[in-house]
Amino acid sequence: MRAVPAGHFIIKIPFNNELHLEAIRGEIHLELKDYSKMSSFSIVSGRLTIEEANVLAKQFHEALELPLDGFNIWLDKMRKDIGRGTYTKSVMTNYPAFGLKFSKSFHPQEPVIARILFDWDEEMTKRRGTSLEKNVDLKLNFDVPAILAEVRVNQPESETTEEPEEVVESEPIEKPIVKKEEPKSVENVEEPVIEQEEEKLPIILYIIGILAILGIFLVSRKKKD
Repeated sequence: MRAVPAGHFIIKIPFNNELHLEAIRGEIHLELKDYSKMSSFSIVSGRLTIEEANVLAKQFHEALELPLDGFNIWLDKMRKDIGRGTYTKSVMTNYPAFGLKFSKSFHPQEPVIARILFDWDEEMTKRRGTSLEKNVDLKLNFDVPAILAEVRVNQPESETTEEPEEVVESEPIEKPIVKKEEPKSVENVEEPVIEQEEEKLPIILYIIGILAILGIFLVSRKKKD
């Protein structure tokens, strides 16, 4: 097997058959008995949306007057996300044989991979009984890049538009006014002077003592009389 670089390919098959392909990669297979000869050739045209794969397959089948029943079954499974296999439609009566193959890419937006196949293996050709002389004029003009470009132009743009966010003007928040009170001056209040009884007590005792002495003097004097 040999790798094929990415690029634009124009493949011409005898009797007015022409295929234009945009490849992201490709493969060349060699004859098992003679590695100097190619036996098959395939080109991967990249990931596709389901709609792109649908249009591409319809144009391929209609150009070659091939039934679409098998493809529609596969496409329905892909739309329901239950398709796991591949779909291939080949023109085996031509030399070289060629076909269109779809497989799943597991990409959420582009879930399909398209591959164009060409085969002229000597043993397979003998089994099929095909040759260049037996070819029929198919008049096939299959331009993959042009088909996909037309599909992408006609695809409606996403209708999901983001609604502008409603801007709510918030009222200015008033800061609480804190009144700073000046400290009140504390006047020195003179407490009333309370005469304590301890200060009055000596005077009372002095008076009582004088009265006691006078009483004793008078008593003693009466007794003498």
